[in-house]
Amino acid sequence: MTTTTTTSRSLLFFMLATIFTLSIKAQVGINTTSPGDGSMLDIDTADKGLLIPRINITNLNSIAPITGGSTESLLVYNTNTSIGKGFYYWDGSVWVGLNNSDDWKEGGNSGTSTGTNFIGTTDNVGLSFRTNNAERLEITNSGRIRINESGSNSNPVIAWDGDANTGIWRSNTDRLNLTAGGREFIELTENGNNSVLSINDSGAQTDFRIETDNQANMLFVDGTDNRVGINTNNPQTDFHVGGNSSVVRIESLSSANSAYNNGTDNSVVLVDSNGNLVLQARVDDFPTDASDTNTFFATPITLTDPEGDDTVAAIAYTETFTLTRETLVEVCFWTACNILDGSGNLIDDGQPRLYGGLAYLDDGSGGIAQDIIYSAGSYTNADTRGSSTITTGFFTIGGNGFVNLPAGTHTISLMIFASGGATSSGGDGYTVDFGVNFANRFQIVHHN
Repeated sequence: MTTTTTTSRSLLFFMLATIFTLSIKAQVGINTTSPGDGSMLDIDTADKGLLIPRINITNLNSIAPITGGSTESLLVYNTNTSIGKGFYYWDGSVWVGLNNSDDWKEGGNSGTSTGTNFIGTTDNVGLSFRTNNAERLEITNSGRIRINESGSNSNPVIAWDGDANTGIWRSNTDRLNLTAGGREFIELTENGNNSVLSINDSGAQTDFRIETDNQANMLFVDGTDNRVGINTNNPQTDFHVGGNSSVVRIESLSSANSAYNNGTDNSVVLVDSNGNLVLQARVDDFPTDASDTNTFFATPITLTDPEGDDTVAAIAYTETFTLTRETLVEVCFWTACNILDGSGNLIDDGQPRLYGGLAYLDDGSGGIAQDIIYSAGSYTNADTRGSSTITTGFFTIGGNGFVNLPAGTHTISLMIFASGGATSSGGDGYTVDFGVNFANRFQIVHHN
């Protein structure tokens, strides 16, 4: 005989009712008789939770310790602290964590660790930042930061909050600009060997100042008056060096670099035709006897005019010399001469005669290019009809002159000459011997 208790009948009835209900609605409700629409399972509770299977995952690449299959979307709670405790799902090949603490939230994260938590990529792909769905900034997979906007002087691409017109921008390709208050101060332009760092490239009235440890105005450029100051921010001229003990040094004019600086005495600085400052040797730095020929007549030179109606001349001496700089040149000469008539006797006809010397710059053309010194004397004697006195002895000619010559090689020649003595009746000739009986001198002296 089969006996069925009330409890058994009740359980059987519940199971049959549940199966009937599932077959009709295909829904399960726990603690509710009205599962929510669209749900397969609806658990209704105000003070309880749902426990997901807890397993120990030791290898994210293995389905273990799950057995019997590896269905995609399988959800578990991992208890392994080395892997990382939390919810994981199987994506078909690996376990993927649902650890919300690694997500970066709009409101910020807490409990992060430098070197462990980061925003970025773990594959060989860059990171892009967008606004209005347009890329503004990219960190490339090689670690470079690239900005996709150029900006302007009033709206630089890198600026400060509350000071939006101060920052860095790019005016063109291969250029970098620095702006403050909407005014461009610095521009870097790459152009190979013609690359430029420009300060105040816009040409605005902007001063430029460099400060050192003890000098607030080591270098100052007055943008209003277009002046440069050293040790002053108020230059009074185009170039102004301030300070009571300031010294301007030009290394090329030092005794180590200039032959005209003897290292002891102060030398003279002059301005050349190009406006350059050059060092000039002092007067006593030049030789006082740059060229001195005591006897320049190897033998006396005789000039003869049989009729006394012509000028006769000859080149007595020529000297070539080289100057290393523009120089004031002095030419000095002195020589003795003897004057006789055509028969070799003392002249007693009372007629005036001219004898002298002319030193000139010889340009090689055979002519007198430039007179440097002209010295001449007239000779006469008493007529025997009026007096028995006749002038006898040697006469001398001499003199000196100056010429300013540029650097280079030059030639100076000394010409001697004689003329005069002709009368209406003719036949009053003469002979002049130059370079007789005396130590004749020809000298070229350089002066500053």
